[in-house]
Amino acid sequence: PYHSILMSPDAPGFPRLELGTSRPLASPIGDFALTISAGYLAQTAWAPQERTGARSGSFVEGRWRPLRSPRLEFGAARFYHRDWQGLRLADLSAPFSAIFFDWNENSSGELDNQLLSMFGAFRVPEAGLELWAEFGRNDGASDLRDLAVELEHNSAWLFGVQKVWRDAEQNLWALNATGASARFPQIADFRGQATFYEHTPVSQGHTVRGQLLGSALLERTGGGEIRLDRYSRTGRTGVILATRALPQVRTPIEIPEARLRQEWSALLELLRAHPRGFHWFARAGLIADVNRHPTLGDAYNLTLSTGITLRP
Repeated sequence: PYHSILMSPDAPGFPRLELGTSRPLASPIGDFALTISAGYLAQTAWAPQERTGARSGSFVEGRWRPLRSPRLEFGAARFYHRDWQGLRLADLSAPFSAIFFDWNENSSGELDNQLLSMFGAFRVPEAGLELWAEFGRNDGASDLRDLAVELEHNSAWLFGVQKVWRDAEQNLWALNATGASARFPQIADFRGQATFYEHTPVSQGHTVRGQLLGSALLERTGGGEIRLDRYSRTGRTGVILATRALPQVRTPIEIPEARLRQEWSALLELLRAHPRGFHWFARAGLIADVNRHPTLGDAYNLTLSTGITLRP
């Protein structure tokens, strides 16, 4: 999948120490894989909430493929944000901390934010078909009752489907559709809620240098994307159509229906492998930001970018 709630494949990476299994570990109940990492999240001076110091990011992800159901895969992941105090071995164990909000620990000055996600996938290799779904939450629930009764608070979900096939010239095609939502539920009328990746007291959210680590579809309240990619011996060509809901304020209940902000985009991507040992990438597209400003109306952007990646 191109989108994930915590660590999207298209998102930028960050400097980190990473430990994990190089391949799945077999057991009587299936195969397991585990990754643990901790690293440095740089700041950006362009954020509305400018910070004086950097953050550390700690991440753990576990996957399980049942022995009798090799087409299925389940997993869970957790991400911790804290103020940067240097790279410490203790940061590797941070995602294994208690899943409920510890009032005693927090009152003593421990400032952090946590994100949790659970996901699953179903694959049919002979048909070139894959389906997946993911549920995420800002997981600082006060207790089990808070988690069970208000599961929708500060939560998000994502689902997708991908179909892969080959044409007569043996080029590989992939059609991918993804939908995501971090909607403001009715509970927002009675209990405060920010957008999914916003964080307090550790500000600048789930980002590195202002770039989102998770899915861009969930930057505000959700969106959808359809993309078609063609892979050949020389590289990849892709067409992407996407939309995102971008409310002007945290409580979209106050915004009239006709003035809700919505972003629409159409992009063309080219990736070419050069025989001299480098990759060339280019992207062009048009983005329409409907109701960008309450009084000025819509805004339009033409995006053009290119780059070269050296291969070892």
